[in-house]
Order: sequence, then structure tokens, then C-alpha cells
Amino acid sequence: MPKFSANLSFLFTEVPFLERFGEAARAGFRAVEFGFAYDTPEREIAARLAEHDLACVLINAPPGDLAAGERGLASLPGREREFAASIDAALGYADALGCPRIHVLSGVVPPDADQGERALRQSTLVRNLRAACTTANARGVTLLVEALNPHDVPNYLFSTQAEAHTIRSEVGAANQGADGPLPCGNRRRRLRGDARALVG
Repeated sequence: MPKFSANLSFLFTEVPFLERFGEAARAGFRAVEFGFAYDTPEREIAARLAEHDLACVLINAPPGDLAAGERGLASLPGREREFAASIDAALGYADALGCPRIHVLSGVVPPDADQGERALRQSTLVRNLRAACTTANARGVTLLVEALNPHDVPNYLFSTQAEAHTIRSEVGAANQGADGPLPCGNRRRRLRGDARALVG
């Protein structure tokens, strides 16, 4: 029997973020996930989880500057320190929320990027993920990468499950989990072809 989590970034959006936990519980969910809640203190989120007897199964790492079109820092050369700080922030939230998984957004590439630029982005991603997996492993947290479809996120670094698993293999982290998409997420994105792969 599959188990589903409510993605509070997409569901129950008619109410403010902190009220969505109660809505999810009333709808019968026992687990939740969400993209970005770094403007909400983790203690407030933890209190809502406890109040409604919910488990937080997945959060995203900070995405960088969303307004400027960034969708993750992991593959951006020259921003390694910023990426490491974003992982520290995400792990702080994961610790406070008892969340075992963090989705690390890889980032977008320029529309005119050539093969050399794409190769540089991918090697930066792999190097950053190796370091991040070591840090996350010490905290008992698994990192994931996700292939994002080009309809919703144009120019994302990779858009197929096969590419996600190739990156996972290149990272080769000691705390790797099983291959394949997780049985959580929201149906709209899943039907458009997104898939997550455990990287550590």
C-alpha cells in the first residue's frame, strides 16, 4: 500500500503556510513535505508537526535567488561557500523537524550553454554533493536530487531520471540509499515526469 505525503507548497494554499499542517491532518495525511519555509522559524513548524501528529519527510535546501531565476546553487561554479552554507541551513531545519531527507536543487544553466559549460556545471554539482553528503551523513540525513521537467523549470541542469541516477553514481557517497523515486511528493509534478534519486 503506497504512502503519500502532502506537499504543503502546492496543497491547501488557500490558507497561510502554518495552517496547512492542520488541513493536511484533517484530510487524512500523516506526513508532509514542503519546498521553502526558511522565512518561518523551525520551532514554529516543529510545533505544528507535533500538534497534528505529522511527520515531515522532505524539505528542499535553499534555492538561491528565486526572483532572479535561480533554482539551486549546487552546480554554480564560484558559489561553493554559499552552497555549503545553504546545506548547513537546511540541516538545521531537518534536525529541528526530525526530517530525514533534503532535496538539493541543482540549478539552471544559461540557455546558450555549450557542452563545456554544461560539463563544468555537472562536475561542480558532483563535487558539491560529495561534500554535502559527508556533512549530511554525520547528521543522519539523506540528500536527494530531482530531475525537473523543462515545462515547469526551463534550463534546469537535468530533466530525466536517467540523468539523476548518473549524477548519483558519480557522487558515490558512502551514505547512498536505494535507487528510484521516493513514494512521496505531489501528483502534478510526478505526472509531468519529475523523479528523485537518492544521492547520500
